[in-house]
Amino acid sequence: MEKLIINIEGRKNLQLLLGLFEKLDFVKIEGREKQDEGRGTGRRINKRSKNINEAPIIHGDPNIDTRELAGIWKDHPKTLDEIREKAWGKRQ
Repeated sequence: MEKLIINIEGRKNLQLLLGLFEKLDFVKIEGREKQDEGRGTGRRINKRSKNINEAPIIHGDPNIDTRELAGIWKDHPKTLDEIREKAWGKRQ
């Protein structure tokens, strides 16, 4: 199966195309993403699942020993406020 990504302006245009695609038996719609325009960050909001129980689960690598991470910041201590400031900056 081939894959196509389409960027569409406007909900009305999106609904029109979705209605057309639903009538075509050879088109499978996997999901859709909405551009997060509220903050202007360019982040994408995943709209693929409406139910939390349908959300994908990605398991970590069982070969990683998380105990090896203990003490990685011992030479560079950070407070929660410093971490928040670096991550969020003036957006707090």
